[in-house]
Amino acid sequence: VSEIYNGPPVVRCLQGCETDWLQKKSKIDLLEKPFQMGSQSDRMGYYLNGVVLKQERKKELISTAASFGTVQLLPSGSLIVLMADHQTTGGYPRIAQVIRADLPKLAQTRPGESIFFNIAEHHFKIFIYFFVTHFIGFCSELVSNVFFSTRRCRFRSTSLSTTEPPLSSRC
Repeated sequence: VSEIYNGPPVVRCLQGCETDWLQKKSKIDLLEKPFQMGSQSDRMGYYLNGVVLKQERKKELISTAASFGTVQLLPSGSLIVLMADHQTTGGYPRIAQVIRADLPKLAQTRPGESIFFNIAEHHFKIFIYFFVTHFIGFCSELVSNVFFSTRRCRFRSTSLSTTEPPLSSRC
């Protein structure tokens, strides 16, 4: 386990909706430069100090949806990663989205420690998509089977009227 956490953690993320708003140099800096966890960080958001990221041109963003792990670019050029108690909407550009698998790694980072961002590769995104959809399907089927098998057992013990077909032929 210690091998995983040696050195600054690399936090994998997906490109955000407004990643293209960054200047070319800022896109490179986002992936190559370290960002330090700020002392103002809390359960709502982790403020990151480091290189100042710049937009191609200042654009205004209407308040949009935000989720756990959204990386927003503040007007000052610094970053904030929305954490567990985040707001549901935000008006800052969303330049990245931390993948769910790396949120615990990010959550364990202490103020003053550094992190690096890395964009998850396309094949990784596809793997995660299929894993999650199949896992959800498996869990749904499991819950469904448990619920209906329990339901059948419960109804078998009750008496049915003679006009109703047996429960086994109805299910």
